Amino acid sequence: MSHENATQADIGWLDDPEVFRVNELPAHSDHRFYRTAEEADTKHSSYVQNLNGDWRFAYAKDPQSRELNFYEADFDSSNFDTLRVPGLIEFAGYNQIHYINTLYPWEGKAYRRPAYTMGPNEKELGMFSEAKDNHVGQYVKKFTVDPALQGNDIRIRFEGVETAMYAWLNGHFLGYAEDSFTPHEFDLTPYLTDGENTLAVEVFNRSTASFLEDQDMFRFFGIFRDVSLIAQPAVHVEDLSIKPTVNDDFKSGKLQVDAKLAGNPAGATLNLNVTDANGQPVYETKATAESDVRIADTPFDQIHLWDNDDPSIQLNADGDRPVWKGS
Repeated sequence: MSHENATQADIGWLDDPEVFRVNELPAHSDHRFYRTAEEADTKHSSYVQNLNGDWRFAYAKDPQSRELNFYEADFDSSNFDTLRVPGLIEFAGYNQIHYINTLYPWEGKAYRRPAYTMGPNEKELGMFSEAKDNHVGQYVKKFTVDPALQGNDIRIRFEGVETAMYAWLNGHFLGYAEDSFTPHEFDLTPYLTDGENTLAVEVFNRSTASFLEDQDMFRFFGIFRDVSLIAQPAVHVEDLSIKPTVNDDFKSGKLQVDAKLAGNPAGATLNLNVTDANGQPVYETKATAESDVRIADTPFDQIHLWDNDDPSIQLNADGDRPVWKGS
């Protein structure tokens, strides 16, 4: 369930299995975009501002012990500790990381049953929001928007937060999210200032998502992946699907590209360029942009089939993501 346009955070969402995102932007492809071709070559986009680094941090052993108003714009967090983001709260010494493969982390210590399992009115209120074993991490980050991002709509992207998170900007509630290993994005545009901004994030170790995220793994919590500001150009490819298909002869194939555009795309043009493994162009086309663009069933007479001995793949300049070079 998605609660749209909620203006206040509700700790009761931790207990409600029907609430797993609030004010979160819809999921989309994770393609990267750049201002110029030169930026694309270096894999560094001026539309992105990284917020990784030292954040102010406070740890609470349970929800009742946490600082209630830490997210307010004028809150003095100077007495908070400093924690590196991304990182695990346990690795910083605040809590004990532990490994479990067949049991819930609380089994043998606390009795819990999921909401509604004993009847339609058994909501199990307070199961996590009042739990003495639900640790809390409170993060504060001060930042100023880079000049290259200004003048655009700006969102924030959390690549991974375990387990449930609430976020505020300058005292305004942004949203709530579960699903720890899926990126979360929230719109910052209405609340940004020209000068210093205050981002606050509250992370709870456990929520109803913990019943689903019961895997053979080490248990931890916190902001464990990158956090970035992302500027959205006036016309933007919001969602991108690239579907290559091999023909029955295993020598030729076809390509379909679907692009969902955001902003005001009327009159814009979408250019599609396909290159081979050496960067040489093998296909180019243009399409007039509306709200969506489809370039369907483009034929290719000769294709390079992937195999583990010759995959036609190389790492990008950061060494962290593959860039496919095959035609």
